[in-house]
Amino acid sequence: MRVMCAAIVTLLCFTNSFSTPSDLKAEFRKGKTFITFTEDSGAQSYNIYRSENEIAHVHGLAPLANIPKGSSYDSRYGFYHVVEDLGQPLSANTGLFVYTPKQDNSAYYAITSVTNGSEDTNIISGTNSLVSPEDEEYWQWPCGVLRSKYNSNTYYFYYYWMDYFDWPHAYEYYGDHFVVGEAVILRGKQDVPLELYLHGAGSTLYDTSNPGLKNDRLTMRLQNHCNLPYHLCQSWWYGVSNHYSEHELQHGDTIVGYDEMRIVYYTQSLKNDPRFSIDTNRIYLSGGSMGGFGTYHTSFHNPDIWAAIRPNIAARGFHSWYHSVWYDFYGPESLNLTARNGVNIYNWMDETWIAEQNIGRDFPPIVNSHGSTDGISNMRMHRCLYRKFAGTRHGIWGKWFNLSHDNSILSDTVLSGGYMRFRKNELYPVFSNASQDDDYGQFDPDTSDLVFTGTPALQCDSAGLMNGYIDWTSSLHDMGLSNDDLIDCADSISITMRSSRPNTVVDVTPRRVQDFIIRGGDAYNWRNIDVVSGNNLASGIAIADENGLITVDSLMVSETGNRLIITCNGGCSAVVAGRQSKDMDDALSVSPNPFNPVVKITLSNNKLTVNNGALAVYSVDGKIVHRQIANNEQFLTGIFWNAAGFPSGIYMVCLKIGNKNYNTTVMLLK
Repeated sequence: MRVMCAAIVTLLCFTNSFSTPSDLKAEFRKGKTFITFTEDSGAQSYNIYRSENEIAHVHGLAPLANIPKGSSYDSRYGFYHVVEDLGQPLSANTGLFVYTPKQDNSAYYAITSVTNGSEDTNIISGTNSLVSPEDEEYWQWPCGVLRSKYNSNTYYFYYYWMDYFDWPHAYEYYGDHFVVGEAVILRGKQDVPLELYLHGAGSTLYDTSNPGLKNDRLTMRLQNHCNLPYHLCQSWWYGVSNHYSEHELQHGDTIVGYDEMRIVYYTQSLKNDPRFSIDTNRIYLSGGSMGGFGTYHTSFHNPDIWAAIRPNIAARGFHSWYHSVWYDFYGPESLNLTARNGVNIYNWMDETWIAEQNIGRDFPPIVNSHGSTDGISNMRMHRCLYRKFAGTRHGIWGKWFNLSHDNSILSDTVLSGGYMRFRKNELYPVFSNASQDDDYGQFDPDTSDLVFTGTPALQCDSAGLMNGYIDWTSSLHDMGLSNDDLIDCADSISITMRSSRPNTVVDVTPRRVQDFIIRGGDAYNWRNIDVVSGNNLASGIAIADENGLITVDSLMVSETGNRLIITCNGGCSAVVAGRQSKDMDDALSVSPNPFNPVVKITLSNNKLTVNNGALAVYSVDGKIVHRQIANNEQFLTGIFWNAAGFPSGIYMVCLKIGNKNYNTTVMLLK
């Protein structure tokens, strides 16, 4: 009898050594599902399960994730998480998992405890398993949680969880904070600009990053940090290998822009935040040193977000600068590791390479500053930038100082009106090969762009300007000259300019053209009008190049002002033809774009009739990844492509009707 009692006691003790987590809840809000539960005292971690059916047992089910005990606490910042806007922090014995739905669906959740490697698979409906499903939605840009407001309600403290399954957990926790500053004078205003600043290398700064207040814009400042040795503690605002911490970098690894994703997702979430009315054509990005480099690559990887960028003392050119530093992140160039889009990572991190591959595409204009004696952000880097962009006719303005690595020069506007004079939806003139540029090294017989420790210094002016002395009137910056409005309409372009330096001659290329239609190979008339006298100083014909760009070479710009007028040649037939061509180019509509994993493709041009249209989707290397035949009704209501099995990147959607093709592009962003 004693032996039997002892066995029963032992069995009871063993059974009671497991306890069941309780109070399981799943609540979908603004693109995320917040799963909370009461932890039990003995467990070390928890398995999360998800299913389209109610979970009565977990046999045959694979855990969605295993999360540690104490998951409601962020030890970096010393606080418990908040999962509702301005809500109360979770308690110490509450567990938390944040799930990002990939599609609209209803899901059940369950949770079990794990102790010393053993899982208690006991399921109690309504305790650690949901009795009703949670309705979830796919949001392209989920929102963050507003944790608090402070400083007289001028600072908004957000916490944002990235997709748990697309994050390197050994690198950093998948959630982090950002703070938005809103000056009192901006409250209730519509179409307010947003300026985002990226911090430079240094302290990991696990604290509240106050962005400062400006009376004319919302502000946001971000930190790039992780718990690693100094030279690896920041990713230069891009990311790390998809096999981070699993093994040394090796052939086949992919370098993923995890930190760049933070920048993009935070920004996009604010665009949809009802607390603010953000002018989406006036979102600006800036940063110093490492933050300046992040400004370069983030804007060129995501050019449709930013109106303009303001890098300062920014290093660039990973191909040639301090190879050993970049090897830790991206491996030796001989490994040929790539970004998710399949592009060599060293090319993908070089904005000049991107510009040269995409001459016809508009990128945010760059307003750049640096020091001529800077040993980190070497003059060769910037000479390369200025020369390459002169060749691709992309917009850049530069100013350098007789200083070393000094972030204080960020306050200099570089050009009249500063970089916030640009709008994403407004034409601006690109200046290249200007005759009055100061010497940034363009005349040095040493033409190498390679930058190593000990590379000879360029022969250049110790301080100077590149393009920054040429001004023009735009909607946000009026020079006050007579009849100087910026015009971009169906039949003409008019840009009024002046130079603060005499005898300026410069090539002028209109970029971000909105209404004037330009077709490669067509001829366009141009005239240079003296603003004071109204006289025609020069005229000619410019042929649009194969990239759809018109450049007027060697245009004289005086100190009193000149007006460049461009019209189509031969009665604007190019405009008519261009309009028709544009109508056809707009034949297809895709939504959402970017997408993940399903995109809807719709025929948006009612002038077209599709009997049996052949739709094909091509990858960036020209391979067909999807093919479908559909009729007119199907195209009008929309057909769907599920790209769950394909990598992130740009894809070309092509509809063939008869012998004509109508194309558009989509971005898969996982």
